[in-house]
Amino acid sequence: MNVLKSILEGQIPLSRELAEFVYECMECGNCTEVCHMSQNEYIVLNTSKWIDHVKVWEALRKDLIEAGFAPLDRHGKLIDYMNDEGMRNPYGEEEAKKFEWTAEFPEIKDKG
Repeated sequence: MNVLKSILEGQIPLSRELAEFVYECMECGNCTEVCHMSQNEYIVLNTSKWIDHVKVWEALRKDLIEAGFAPLDRHGKLIDYMNDEGMRNPYGEEEAKKFEWTAEFPEIKDKG
């Protein structure tokens, strides 16, 4: 939240470097679960009661897109991978290889 405050105060400009930093967050919500809603008496973050941090990061990403600093190059590749009939996954791996890893497990004879 300090990064966002610095942006609003004009101390940090929107940039490609900032976009790289912002997109490191997976928006999983773990920050809210672990810290911001903590019952730990030593963690006092009053903003957690009225700010949805994930929505704030999503809004910042939107601003970065509108300013032309995002999406990042790697996002274009991700979309290409998902649209490729032979891949259909975010890792750029062939779809035909999807279940190769299961070969090392013994065959299940009785399902259920």
